[in-house]
Amino acid sequence: MTSLSTVVKTEHAEFIERFGRETACDSKREALMTIIDSFKKQYDQAKNEKA
Repeated sequence: MTSLSTVVKTEHAEFIERFGRETACDSKREALMTIIDSFKKQYDQAKNEKA
């Protein structure tokens, strides 16, 4: 897998850092995983509603 540092744009990195601070995450990794988990839940719910 490609290192995230090579694919995450500056604006995304800044958002991940800001999200982490605002939600009291312990690290950028935790912030990113929280964002992904939240989006995955939304995506799965929308997909299930369409079915």
